[in-house]
Amino acid sequence: MDSNNIVLITAQQLAWSDKPKKEHYVEALGFTQRHIQHRVALNLPLYGLDKELAQAEQELGEMK
Repeated sequence: MDSNNIVLITAQQLAWSDKPKKEHYVEALGFTQRHIQHRVALNLPLYGLDKELAQAEQELGEMK
């Protein structure tokens, strides 16, 4: 996952200064999914968020 991936950044924020745990990533995935859904509903551009989400889901799926 890229260091500027929105899911990774959100998980790091949820973990405060600690290394993000699996539950932080799960919550960050949910936040990103809802954010994308709202942008689509408002006909706003995604700016690659959908690609970042897919990348994060693929890599986090491998962590299981």
